[in-house]
This record gives sequence, structure tokens and C-alpha cells, in this order.
Amino acid sequence: MPASAEKSPLGIIAGSGTFPLLVARSARNAGLRIVAIAHEGETDRALEEVSDVTVWIRLGQLGRLIKALKKHGVRTAVMAGAIKKRRMFENVLPDLKGISVMSRLVIFHDDDILRAVARELAKEGIEIVSSTTHVPELIAPPGILTRRKPSRTEKEDMV
Repeated sequence: MPASAEKSPLGIIAGSGTFPLLVARSARNAGLRIVAIAHEGETDRALEEVSDVTVWIRLGQLGRLIKALKKHGVRTAVMAGAIKKRRMFENVLPDLKGISVMSRLVIFHDDDILRAVARELAKEGIEIVSSTTHVPELIAPPGILTRRKPSRTEKEDMV
């Protein structure tokens, strides 16, 4: 992470569920300011309570998302929480930037869409980092987590 990014607020591009809240609380406890981009109809309103700034957008408003992050000096952001797959294709109100990014996609799998968004943010100087960066306690430690070691067949399935 660039040194300048360490001092800038953390952007949280939030979907649904409690994960965006966990990320925001943990990052805030680490002394970071939080700029949350919340999706109408998806993101829990409780995120407003743990964020310094919350901007509500509709799905597809990528230009508005970028403008808000840049306005508040965000250089590093995470994507946290889910967007219901069906919502990616219904009631979407893309702005010009969203339309531009979507028009360049050949495949519309959710991973392809998220990668395209991350590339567009990178072009604007906003780095997307792992959503677990600020909540390492949620990651299972390496090694066996059960009483029984996996069998040879089970080990082969894991690879």
C-alpha cells in the first residue's frame, strides 16, 4: 500500500450483510476515517453510524461512486458485502461511467464486472485492496481446524 494511501480515508464500497459493518468498525478502531459508498436497497443503514461519510448510490452509478471517493481523498478502498445477483441486472440505473465500463465487457459474470470496476477505480488512482485487510481476525489460521486430519482422498480434493 502506498504511503499516501495509509493516511487517506478508507473507502468501503458496501453491499448487503454485516461484513461492511465489521470492516468499517475494525478500520475505524485502527484510526482510519471511513468513507462508505452504500447501495440503495442493499446496504444496511447501520453503516452510517460507523462511517464518517456515507454516500448512497444506485447500482451502476460508477461515476458518482468515483466522484465521491475522490472528493473525500480516498486512495484505498475495499469492496465488502454482497449484491444480490439478480439486482445486477434489474433496477440498475447506470450513469455514463457505468455504461462505458459495462459496454466494454464481453462476459457479464459478477467477477468480470467487479474486476472491471476495480480497473476503472485504479485508473482514477483508487486502489482496491482485499476486503479482509482490515479484519484479519476473520481469516482461519493455516493448518488443520478439526480433530481429524483429512484422508488422502480428501487432501486430493483440496488441491
